Formats: sequence, C-alpha cells, structure tokens
Amino acid sequence: MNKKLTILAALLLLFSLPLRAQFYLGGAASVAHSGSYKSLSTSLRPDVGYSFGQLSVGVAVVFETYRSSPDENSTTSFGLSPYLQYYVWSSGNFSLYLEGGIGYYRFNSFSPEDSFARWAPYLAPGISFAVTEHWSLEGQLGRLEYNSHLRNTEFSWMGDDVRVGLYYTF
Repeated sequence: MNKKLTILAALLLLFSLPLRAQFYLGGAASVAHSGSYKSLSTSLRPDVGYSFGQLSVGVAVVFETYRSSPDENSTTSFGLSPYLQYYVWSSGNFSLYLEGGIGYYRFNSFSPEDSFARWAPYLAPGISFAVTEHWSLEGQLGRLEYNSHLRNTEFSWMGDDVRVGLYYTF
C-alpha cells in the first residue's frame, strides 16, 4: 500500500509542476586576467538544468586552465558546480538574474605536490537575452567567491571574470 501511495504522490508531483518548467542545455566560456598577478585563466563550462519560471536549478562541469605568468607552467582543473538561478527582472527578451552555487574543483599541476582541491561557493549577477523561443545568450561580469583549499582561503570579488554562454531550452 505504501509503495502505491508513494508512486501516486510522485506522479502527482511530476504533473503538478508549473507548465513553464523546462529543461535547458548549454554552456559558457570565460576568461579572467589579473594584471597585478600577471595571470590568465580560461574555462569551459557545459551545463544542464531545469527551469521553473523565475527559478532554475542546474549543474555545470567545469574545465579550467590557469597560468600565473608567461614563464611558469600552467595548471588545469576539473570540477562540478551545482547552482541556483533566480530571475529578478524581465522585460521583453531581456532578463536579469542572480546565480548562487558551490563548486568543487580538482587542480592538477606538472608536479604532484602542487596538485590540490578547493571548494568555492559563489554569487554572481547575470543577464540573459532570448534570441528566439528556444535559444538564449547569457553573460556574467564578475562574481563574489569564497575559495577554500589547503594553501589559501580567501573571500574576494572577481570582477575580471567574464562569462558568456549560449543555451537551448526544450
């Protein structure tokens, strides 16, 4: 009896989701340059999510490279970053949103003793432009981030991080 009731409740929940709820698939690329540290980082971030009107939930897979100066070896990272987006304003094809998430990244360097992992909760403002009914462009300029790993812990505004993405909504 409990099994049937659980299945019935799950089906009711599934069919009671808002009609505007939709899956989306996309990705973004970002570049960040710091003149004071002479560093450059680039990343690719394919992601998938589910939108409930003004609220979206998703997860991104992040690939990143980082070089602190032209004569140093680069570091690469791989990570997962679940996130939540809340659309605070919409007018026509434009929307403004706030994204919050937490990423877990594993950094690999040329020497094993320089490899490490980090947690990075963040908050980022963004803008979205609906090109068509299914395609949209998104952008973010900067993010507030807390980095935590064995060597360093910092809370900082990453204003030089620019992210641009293209998304398809089913």
